[in-house]
Amino acid sequence: MTQAKWRTAMKRDEKKPVAAQPPSELQQQQQLAAATTITTEAQNINYQQQQYTYNPPVGVVLYYDYSVTSNYHYSSSSYPQQQQQYEGEEATHPPGVPIQPDPTPSLDPHLQQTQTLSYPAPPPPQPLIIQHTEAQLREFDEEIKFQCTSWRVSLEANNLSPWKTIPYECKEYVKDYMMGRGYLHDLERVNHEAGVYAKAVDLIGDGKDVWVFDIDETLLSNLPYYAHHGFGLEVFDHVAFDKWVEAGMASALESSLKLYKKVLDLGFKVVLLTGRTEQHRSVTVENLTSEDRTKMATIFKSEKRNEIVKEGYRIHGNSGDQWSDLLGFAMSIRSFKLPNPMYYIP
Repeated sequence: MTQAKWRTAMKRDEKKPVAAQPPSELQQQQQLAAATTITTEAQNINYQQQQYTYNPPVGVVLYYDYSVTSNYHYSSSSYPQQQQQYEGEEATHPPGVPIQPDPTPSLDPHLQQTQTLSYPAPPPPQPLIIQHTEAQLREFDEEIKFQCTSWRVSLEANNLSPWKTIPYECKEYVKDYMMGRGYLHDLERVNHEAGVYAKAVDLIGDGKDVWVFDIDETLLSNLPYYAHHGFGLEVFDHVAFDKWVEAGMASALESSLKLYKKVLDLGFKVVLLTGRTEQHRSVTVENLTSEDRTKMATIFKSEKRNEIVKEGYRIHGNSGDQWSDLLGFAMSIRSFKLPNPMYYIP
């Protein structure tokens, strides 16, 4: 071939278009491997376990981790952009369940590079503020008062199950009752009725006609002690109460003292029956052995009344602030329950 023909052939070959070669299977696998999966951990947010509404961007799998310190994990991989799949969609899936896009792989070169995704933290939860009007507060206070009055009436009628402390919501109610005129009026009413009955009893005159009195909250008031201990809101403490008893600071209940003097004048023999211990004899003027303290008050006082009956005495009246002072066996002909919403003795 001459030099001129060779040059002509070269120019002809240069003008021929080169056919585009499709990527081989190996090249496609390499491109897929080059699509980097990025996991970005957002800043820690000290919110309690809450579920936030979040619209994930295209090609992002969102995982929720609602621990005490919440971590948000975003995983971006080579998935096709499915705009219609995420537009307006709220990510409200349970913790640990991802929002899965179309699993079809993509060769989008824009996703085949390492990148860091950063999204703003959701706003903190707002406190719930409930405002009540003065009328609503007054209505609420009245309802509490009615409920506590109902509880006290059930208590005095011996309709309640055994209890250790007053209801928490009734603390102010019991305080107002014990420190106000209501308690004094109730005491006076019971003692007045007891006095009317005592006057009507036809005594034989042999010294065997008996009237039984309890001590605490019947003849003597321990109100200062219970005022210091929440008016019955605290569980009864024997050690603390014994220290109060030993101080000898309990004052007499005026209306009960009048009844005490009246039954003596009428010719009754007075018996003081109390739950205090023997070591407090000088304070309470009552015999009580330490082993008797382990007995239920109802049983103990019934046994003591029975001893009185066996000696030939007739128990016409019995005054006490606890039903355990009055019930059981060897009961009096009439019993008079004085009010006491601060504690219960079985």
